[in-house]
Order: sequence, then C-alpha cells, then structure tokens
Amino acid sequence: MFVTQLTVGAFGTNCYLVFDEESRQGYVIDPAADGDRINNEIKRLSMKVKGILLTHGHLDHFEAVDRVASETGAPVMMHRDDHFQYEKIPAFFGPVPAPKTKISRFLEHGDVLCAGKLALQVLHTPGHTPGGLSFYDGEGTVFCGDTLFWRSIGRCDLPGGSFKVLSQSIQEMLYTLPEETKVFSGHGSATTIGEERKNNPYV
Repeated sequence: MFVTQLTVGAFGTNCYLVFDEESRQGYVIDPAADGDRINNEIKRLSMKVKGILLTHGHLDHFEAVDRVASETGAPVMMHRDDHFQYEKIPAFFGPVPAPKTKISRFLEHGDVLCAGKLALQVLHTPGHTPGGLSFYDGEGTVFCGDTLFWRSIGRCDLPGGSFKVLSQSIQEMLYTLPEETKVFSGHGSATTIGEERKNNPYV
C-alpha cells in the first residue's frame, strides 16, 4: 500500500491518497480543500481512484469533494448518520452551500473496500460525530479522521458529539488494533496505537 498525505485548507486537514502500488487503484480519504492540488497529485501518481471516502460530515474534510469527484468520476461514500451534515453544512462553518455531488454509497461497520490488493476495513467510530468512520488496512495502518490524534482526541462539544461515545470507539475499535499500527489522523502528525495507549491523557 502506498500512502500520500496532503495537508490542505484553513484547518490544516490531512487528505490521504491510498492505493495499491501494482494496480494503482485506490481511494481518496477526506478531500478537505484545494481540489486542484489533490487532482494534480492523483495525476502525478497515475492513481486510479475507485472511491472518495469521508471519515465524517464536517466541511473541513470534504470542501473539495465536488472538484475531485468531477475530475475522477469516483463515487463518494460516508456513513448514513453524518449525511445530514453533508447535505446541510452546520452553522458553525458559516453560510456555505452544500456539495453538489451526491453520496453514492453509505458505508457500514464491517464493510470491506477493495482496490487491487488493497483492502480497507470500515470501522464505525462515532463520538466526534455520529457517523464517524475509520479505515483499517488489516496490515498496520488506520485512517481515523478526527477520532484520535497524537496525545489528543476529537472535539465532543459540537452537535452530535459525545465524549462517552468517542472514548468507547477508541477503546473498543482502535485500541484493540496491534500496538505497532500506524495512526493517520485528520489533523496533525501520525502516531501509533501503542503510543496512544500509553500516553494519551484523554482516554
């Protein structure tokens, strides 16, 4: 599996291009902003985008979804419980129009997304938002959106957030992964499950 991280937008959100090196097939995770930069990187890597995956329904994780979907023709996927935030941008982001691109598929916990030899397991990890998702490759890497950060966790004070639910998601879904699992978050630097089990003060 090949992973490219692009940090884009005013919120410094991480967009990931994840693909199987042999077939070049893969997924865009959270096209947060700067669609031209994302599309140019996709072309540079000769990547064949099978889908656009949204970890959750906050605008700072899909602001460039229209541009990337239009350029690649790839379907957009997210969890049903966050669809309301995708169709109607929460007020705290200001008067911003909703994306024109419709959701093609609602993902559920346990789904497996395949692209060449790459297989991403869908984990439902609510708490930051009701429909928060993480994507685990089964071999040592998880993309967790705003669920877990280096020595921190996602905000729980926004509509639909819950510290209790988020803590449960982290403990039951993420902390059960092997210690060496690399954690790619929605913001900030990468960490590992082992690092967070030992040093994260919030869980």
